[in-house]
Amino acid sequence: MKIMKKIRIIALLVLTVVSASLFTSCESNDATTYPTQNSTPPLTLLLPLNNSTVNTLTVQFDWADLPLAVGYGLQISTDAGFTNVVYDTSGFNTSAVTLNPGVLSDSSSYHWRVRGITSSDTTDWTTSSAFSVQTNVVSA
Repeated sequence: MKIMKKIRIIALLVLTVVSASLFTSCESNDATTYPTQNSTPPLTLLLPLNNSTVNTLTVQFDWADLPLAVGYGLQISTDAGFTNVVYDTSGFNTSAVTLNPGVLSDSSSYHWRVRGITSSDTTDWTTSSAFSVQTNVVSA
């Protein structure tokens, strides 16, 4: 009689565990907290505009702020694959930077991207944006 009672208790426990796992909701109301590893960073490149032409060698770069950022990385390359990087730094604590003369060359095309740095993580690089430098072009 005691054995039957123990078997019923064990069967009830197994049934409870199995039914709990079958009927657990997969829905979550938790908001994603950025940055998350291997996620698309919530950064938006603002300036220079994609496929734009700038008429100065002191180009201003601007992007949307990342909440809780302690810094940002900026890369500029002559190719979309970033194999020929001409500028690479993680030393900015603001989301707007104006480059000093001597970094970029006239009559050249570039690609740029940024990533955010928090106290606990670094986002992936943004999708790159392209621009050209033509100092003889008059801006509208």
